[in-house]
Amino acid sequence: MSDKNRMKSTQEITQEVRELGQWIPALRQQVAHVVVGQKYLVDRLVLGLIEKYRDYWRPWLNGTPDHMIQHDPAFEWLFEVSPEGQYKPWLAESWEMAQDGRSWHLKLHKGVPFHHGYGEFTAKDVVHNHALWCDDHYPGRQDPPFSGYRNGMCMVHRIEVLNDHELVMHCKNVCLDVLFYYSSASNMPMFSKAQWDKEGEMGYETHPAGTGPYVVKERQMDRYVLFERAPTPHWKHGMVDWKELQMTWTIEEPTRYAQVLAGETHLTEINKDLVDDAVRKGYKMIASRGTAQQIDLIFGGLYFGTEDPKTGRYTEHGGTNGKLDPTVPWTKKEVRQAIQNGRCEFIQEYHENEFLPPGKGEPVIESIRFIAGEKLEDILSTYKAR
Repeated sequence: MSDKNRMKSTQEITQEVRELGQWIPALRQQVAHVVVGQKYLVDRLVLGLIEKYRDYWRPWLNGTPDHMIQHDPAFEWLFEVSPEGQYKPWLAESWEMAQDGRSWHLKLHKGVPFHHGYGEFTAKDVVHNHALWCDDHYPGRQDPPFSGYRNGMCMVHRIEVLNDHELVMHCKNVCLDVLFYYSSASNMPMFSKAQWDKEGEMGYETHPAGTGPYVVKERQMDRYVLFERAPTPHWKHGMVDWKELQMTWTIEEPTRYAQVLAGETHLTEINKDLVDDAVRKGYKMIASRGTAQQIDLIFGGLYFGTEDPKTGRYTEHGGTNGKLDPTVPWTKKEVRQAIQNGRCEFIQEYHENEFLPPGKGEPVIESIRFIAGEKLEDILSTYKAR
């Protein structure tokens, strides 16, 4: 096949997916819904990912959201985060928060089968997966769970099972973020309790049983993960398009781009400076539908320095032994009010040229500005960041 024809194939494949209305940004690949009579140019769709995933399936081992991309084809979550950022039903059919905000009533989809004959997904599987993360002494689990999202998932301290497809999550306190921590944006896809009981923890590594439209077929350590289409139609997507789905990862930009040009991958992420060149070569660009990058504001309270004097390290539960630093912006009441009532922006100014980074040892000037409607008001005087 010539280079020209190969590029045409890539364009046609991506266009077919787009016409099916599925979301395919580079770092959250979703399989397309099948169309009767549709013929595809390849049996195996190869994804060239930019983020290195972990070489294991158990997400509670030093889990991160980026690790979860490899779970997408074969596993499912209670809630889906749509391309528009809305929470949608997935394994959970419906949900309702209690008036006091301290519990959630969930109804689960019926008739959702696990792979490898491990039965139907039920409330007992939700209880099992919650315990894998939140029970410090869960029988059979060898390593303690760790993830930045664990505290959020474990604010649910007890799950009350009403029947096989209905449960109530009881929280330690007001828990408005349950949907997030049990959604595809977090670390808890649903594994099979029946498989755990029969095979133990390592069964999740040798041939894990999910509920997704693809089944795990093979893993080549540090190279790729290969999935094959489930033998029966998926409960939600039906019979999906490609027979196999392969995830590869390459951090280096030139190598990843070369793989696309050589036809070794069909979908990948490239930097903006290469987009025009790729389009000229006949490739189709699919822009991400993400509306924003994640921004974290970690205030840490008004008193700082919770350093453990014995170890010289900052601790999460070591109490507070620091002193108030009045130069920190959010110690000012006006700044906290602005953050609560409006939107603030952090702006870095690099010596009158925002694209020129400061030299070594030179200060970076930052300011916080508050936007209320069309009014731009400086809340804080500029200060030097260390």
